[in-house]
Amino acid sequence: MAARNSDPDRSFANAIAGRQRLKAAGDAWERENVDLTGRRSSDTIRVYDGDQIGYLLKRRSISMAQWAAGDWLWQHWYNGGLAASGIVDLTKPVVDGGRRTDAVAVHQLAHRMEYAKALSTIEARHARILTAVVIGNMGLFDYAGRFGRYSDKTAATAVAMELLRHALTDLDAYRLDPDKYRRQLALRAASGQSGRAKG
Repeated sequence: MAARNSDPDRSFANAIAGRQRLKAAGDAWERENVDLTGRRSSDTIRVYDGDQIGYLLKRRSISMAQWAAGDWLWQHWYNGGLAASGIVDLTKPVVDGGRRTDAVAVHQLAHRMEYAKALSTIEARHARILTAVVIGNMGLFDYAGRFGRYSDKTAATAVAMELLRHALTDLDAYRLDPDKYRRQLALRAASGQSGRAKG
C-alpha cells in the first residue's frame, strides 16, 4: 500500500479539486501555492475549474489578445456576482413571499452592465460559444457534439474552434474600442455580411 501524503496543503487541494481534476490541472497546485499574497480568489477558482481558454492558449490554439478578451469577459461575469456560490446566507432578512433580498453593490452592477453589453453587441452565435466555453468551461469537443451540425466530431470540433477564434477576435475588438466596433458592425450590416446586425 502506498504511503499517504501527510502535507495538509496538498490534502486540502485534493479535497477541493478532486484527484482527477488536480491531475488534469498539472502544475496548478504549485502555481496556486507559490505566492498567496498576489493571487486573487478568482484566479485560484479558474485554476481548478478547467480553464478552457487558458488551455487553448497553452496549446497555442488562440492568441494572447484572444485570451485577454475571454479573460476580460470572465472577470466581468465573476466580479458582477453572477457566479453562484451555492451557499445560502441565512443572516439576510426574508421579505414577504419568501424571497431573500439580495442587495447588489454598485461595482457589481457596473461589471454586470459591461458583461451584458458585450454579449448583446457581438453576434448571437459568438455570444453562444463564448457563454458556453469561456463562462461555462465547456470543452470544444463537448460543444461541437452538442451544437455542431456535423456527424464527424473532429470536423465539428474544428468548426467550433474557428468559431471561437472569430468570437474572441470580435470580443477583443469590442473590448478595445466599443464605439469603433459598433460602427464596423453597422458597416457590415449595411453591406450584408452579418446575420445578427441585419435581422
